Amino acid sequence: MEQSNLLQKIIVPVLTLILIFVLFIIYFGSMHSVKTDTVTFPIAKPRIDPFKNLQLSAKAAMVWDVKEQKVLFEQKSDMVLPLASLAKVMLAVTAADTAPAYTSVAIKKEFLEEEGDTGLFVDEKWKLKDLLDFSLTTSSNDGSRAIASVIGATKTGSQDIEASRRDFVNLMNEKAKEGISHKNHPYP
Repeated sequence: MEQSNLLQKIIVPVLTLILIFVLFIIYFGSMHSVKTDTVTFPIAKPRIDPFKNLQLSAKAAMVWDVKEQKVLFEQKSDMVLPLASLAKVMLAVTAADTAPAYTSVAIKKEFLEEEGDTGLFVDEKWKLKDLLDFSLTTSSNDGSRAIASVIGATKTGSQDIEASRRDFVNLMNEKAKEGISHKNHPYP
């Protein structure tokens, strides 16, 4: 009984400390180090710059670290460029005010341009919020056409795709005349 008690009180904690010490030595022994007169300091391995060999076709670019509030990468970031599509921004605001984010948008052949690949396929179903994000990010005319057609048809009850788009454009114009409201949208 005394041996069991001795094992629990002394030997197990000593073995645990030895194991921790060995793991500590293995960990710090694998790091590069700098030796001064009295102390050895581990140094961090060099960081790889992910932007070093980056080749872009864009005229200008910037990557902003929102947490640290600093620029991580920039290429001609002071270049003045025209807005990609102000109409798509108005489309997004109008769609967000008109229909819930979970509204289903089915992609029809009539929404897609014949030339080019925009990443959309016939008979796909998208949530409105996801299609808005996609359309704004990629500046997709096909995505915008699908949103205008489906939301226009939902709002007016029209089955005519061209009429639905015209109705949606009218909604956009009304929104522009009244000014963009400052209410919080469930999605941008």
